[in-house]
Amino acid sequence: MLIAIISDLHANLDALQTCMAKIDELRPDDLICLGDMVGYGPNPREALDVVMARCSKVLLGNHDEALLKQPVNFNKIPREALMWTKTQFEGEAYRRYLDYLWTLQPLLREGEIVYSHGMLQSNVNYVEVPEDVLFIFERMTVQERVCFAGHSHFPCIWGLRDSSLYYIEAEEAGPIELGEFEKCWVNVGSIGQPRDRDNRSCFITYDTEKRAVTYHRIAYDVDKTAQKIRDIPGLDNFLADRLYRGI
Repeated sequence: MLIAIISDLHANLDALQTCMAKIDELRPDDLICLGDMVGYGPNPREALDVVMARCSKVLLGNHDEALLKQPVNFNKIPREALMWTKTQFEGEAYRRYLDYLWTLQPLLREGEIVYSHGMLQSNVNYVEVPEDVLFIFERMTVQERVCFAGHSHFPCIWGLRDSSLYYIEAEEAGPIELGEFEKCWVNVGSIGQPRDRDNRSCFITYDTEKRAVTYHRIAYDVDKTAQKIRDIPGLDNFLADRLYRGI
């Protein structure tokens, strides 16, 4: 079975549509989104339309949750962006989007796979040090072998073998086989706002039979999205500038 996994779209419709075209070429058996459909970007409703129509399973990211409630641990620029995003869902005509988000959870467990937005216990906390990865592995069951996550926008893999942690670069050269590891944590990267100094969108496919991850980097029309952001007074121009640098 081939699963395509996307995350952190952040209302970047141009990036999302370009990635969806590639996903259609790959013809996966399933498509899963790990959350943060909104925030930062100029097309929150349109991004949600795509996810609602195409993804079989969707998680609740911290920006999605902040849209429903209030921002938690947001600094000035993302807070302002979130407050503008809230205005895009005002009125009964857009109530269906909020109703949909209220049905989502930040964590999903399916057999040997765990899907999470951030840390297992929170969609706000980041995996920042190796100890955070060990914390996750300790809270996975014996049956659970791989955890897919987003949130940090930084694609990478951590594997556990014989009580030792191994860091694996997220290279797009070909499939990365996980079979040698007892447990793995895989950050799938970001569709809408990559932060690994590569401005191309990032998502993965996972072959469940081979236990292999393939990273896909997709160039999209950054100029178009950046101009949309600059045209919206409620979005800081930094959110446009960072797209070019992949930060």
